[in-house]
Amino acid sequence: MTLAYFDCFSGISGDMTLGALLDLGVDFKYMEQEIGKLGLTNYKLSSKNVVNRGISATQMNIEIESSEPKGHKHVHYTSIKKRIEDSNLDDRPKKLALEIFHRIAVAEGGVHGISTDKISFHEIGATDSIIDIVGASVGITQLGVDRIVSSPVDTGGGTVEIVHGTYPIPGPATVLLLKDFPAYASGIQQELTTPTGAAIISTVADQVGSLPLMKIQKVGYGAGTRDLGRRPNVLRVILGEEVSTLREETLMIVETNIDDMNPEFYQPLMERLLRGGVLDVYLTPVLMKKNRPGQLISVLTSKTNESVVLDILFRETTTFGVRSYEVNRRCLDREIKSVNTRYGDVRVKIGTLDGQKLKATPEYEDCRKLAEETGQPIYEIYQAALESGLKLLSK
Repeated sequence: MTLAYFDCFSGISGDMTLGALLDLGVDFKYMEQEIGKLGLTNYKLSSKNVVNRGISATQMNIEIESSEPKGHKHVHYTSIKKRIEDSNLDDRPKKLALEIFHRIAVAEGGVHGISTDKISFHEIGATDSIIDIVGASVGITQLGVDRIVSSPVDTGGGTVEIVHGTYPIPGPATVLLLKDFPAYASGIQQELTTPTGAAIISTVADQVGSLPLMKIQKVGYGAGTRDLGRRPNVLRVILGEEVSTLREETLMIVETNIDDMNPEFYQPLMERLLRGGVLDVYLTPVLMKKNRPGQLISVLTSKTNESVVLDILFRETTTFGVRSYEVNRRCLDREIKSVNTRYGDVRVKIGTLDGQKLKATPEYEDCRKLAEETGQPIYEIYQAALESGLKLLSK
């Protein structure tokens, strides 16, 4: 799995992101060509190599001319969205660019107290952001990045001049864009993380933390334009392969306590939940208030399937309330192999860690079906399939 680590020790901006991606090997002409599919005018792109505090980096330059004096023209978010949707961009970068820009529109709407469809941007700023966001989406896609981890971002400090006046850094939109995202201020009195940079990293990052265990293959540096004294004003992006094959995902536990339902109803409930696409469902005996015996129904499911689970629990049980919370799951890479036994074919699940096959487990339903068809004890069929499956571990 290809992993990119965004090291935002000097913050992050749109042009720094593009510079780092170019430094990693994204072709400038290709990026320029893809951005050109948006049909924007009055802009010019260029890139150059610079040395920033001893670090060789790529600097992306975006020159924009306003179509009106002093750049007073505004562009609505809905127009930007339609421009991206109607472009000939490939589906993956188009989807990512729309997601990032929607995040900016929601943040701007939150700052000004208006809905996203009424949000507008100054022409120059809008064009610059579109180029940054689409360019980043194109670059990440071309690099074939499967997962992105980010360091906490340095926002910088001091004040910044915006059209509405003088505001503290980070600015109002940047603060909302970094909601729930680890950030800090190192004491440098300059804006290090821009709204566009905050929107990009808070959208694409799957995880925030220190450099994960990985085989480093390339390092790219994207240069900013400000002088930060002794600190290099660069965004570092490290590209490589994850060492561990443990899959990590965020799931939901949905649960409720029941003490007034016919126990015979639990079996059809569990079957209905499993048909509804949940990953697991189980019952735990609990002692409830007034010493009433009850059952804790726990359902493990994806975030997108939570509403389905809630509907089933409210319709199929006596509960009046349901709890839910996020959990992290780590699991082995797995593949299904079919093995031949003297009773018939049985699917076997193979679990792998760091390329090593660790365990084999026969599929119960295959064994049960063969037991019904042959009249043989299920444990004999299971054992025969397990022996064949274990032989696969050494191959």
